[in-house]
Amino acid sequence: MIPIEKVVMLTETYPILALLILGFLGTEALLLIMFLAGSGYLNLSFWTIFIVGFLIVLVLDAVYYKVGNWDFIRNINPRKLTKKKYNLVFDYIKKSTHDNIFLILFISKFFYGFRQMAVVYFGYHNYPYRKFFKRDAPALLIYFSVMMPIAWFLGKGIGASFDNVKEVEIMIAAAIFFILIIYFAGKIILGRLFKKSK
Repeated sequence: MIPIEKVVMLTETYPILALLILGFLGTEALLLIMFLAGSGYLNLSFWTIFIVGFLIVLVLDAVYYKVGNWDFIRNINPRKLTKKKYNLVFDYIKKSTHDNIFLILFISKFFYGFRQMAVVYFGYHNYPYRKFFKRDAPALLIYFSVMMPIAWFLGKGIGASFDNVKEVEIMIAAAIFFILIIYFAGKIILGRLFKKSK
């Protein structure tokens, strides 16, 4: 097993490469990177992560949109690929926002797995990509403007408590704990939305 210090050393040696690779895992991975950079364990500036991460997620959204457009997916119907619970919540969000595309995309970004589902949905229904992009990019920008500073400043606050490099395991654990809090908070909110959608 590779010691965690070696993994951190590799990300410190090649921070941009680490950002590009981990960024394609999604927004949660980018929040983790922002947290670690804020704590001082990754040599990346706030704006580097923000701008590169924003562009990476836009590319990912374009890919998911295209996936929704594939004939293979169109023949299957993407709703059959997701849990019934997620479909009900998604329908509830659509109904609550009166099918406002910007609001649907914005809300979906705060829940794990929903961003992809919303983007595939618009691709599946042949919503013009240019119009989709004009709503997706601002929604993503607002999401980044809210979540990235939170991750950065939490990392800064916790990082100030650990000045010993040997305590890197504690910092990684704190970063993972931060991501898990976001994940489970989203799950709890989704559970409540599911009850309302019945």
